[in-house]
Amino acid sequence: MLTLCELLSAKINAPSECNILNTHQQVVQCTQQLSLSPQTWTTYSGYFRDIVLICFAIKYPMEKEILEKLHENITLNQVKNFNILSSQQRYLIQWREEEFKRLDKLKESQLDIFEHVEKTNMYYQRMAHQVELLFETLVLLQNQTELSILQYNDMVSRHVEQVQMFLQDSFLYQAMKIDETLDSLLTKSNTLNQHVERTLLLQEQTVESWNLLTKVKRTYRCMEPIGISHEYRLSSDHESITFRGKVITT
Repeated sequence: MLTLCELLSAKINAPSECNILNTHQQVVQCTQQLSLSPQTWTTYSGYFRDIVLICFAIKYPMEKEILEKLHENITLNQVKNFNILSSQQRYLIQWREEEFKRLDKLKESQLDIFEHVEKTNMYYQRMAHQVELLFETLVLLQNQTELSILQYNDMVSRHVEQVQMFLQDSFLYQAMKIDETLDSLLTKSNTLNQHVERTLLLQEQTVESWNLLTKVKRTYRCMEPIGISHEYRLSSDHESITFRGKVITT
């Protein structure tokens, strides 16, 4: 490549085989074409002889630049790491202080819990004693209640028996009174029926008499214009009327 650059700077046409140098075969062909011309071969052989010195001369500044960049990068990384470590140290210090505060609060909480546990135990003991007293009281109340229930059942039984006896006596008394009342009502009913029958009979007789009287009046009205005497006699059985010796049957 140095030979081609030199030829290009001198405005000398390089062989066409040297335009593309991708494989070893292409490099060999380019070298053979350069050897055909003394000028191109001298340029090539000179660079080939001094290539080590040229590479070393070019390599030193490049390596120096690379080392300087590497040192700069290392320094920047160290500064960055130092900042990270400083930040982590500050965070750890802060975290340690917070943890100590939390430990203090935890100790206080444990003390409070211990006090609450003691109070709870005392309260539980008092409650247990009260429960025992309550249980004894309930047993006593149960016994008293059972006794009261027995007494109440006995009293209720006696009262029920008395009520049953009273109701039985009352029932018998009321039954007797009802029988007497029914007998009296039947007697009065019979008497009333007799009076009603008599009244109905009298009403029938009265109606018959009224009807007979009405017929007599009609007959009298019919006979009066022709000069018939209106003397008549009403028989006792209300079945006939006598006009001047003549009997009119009704």
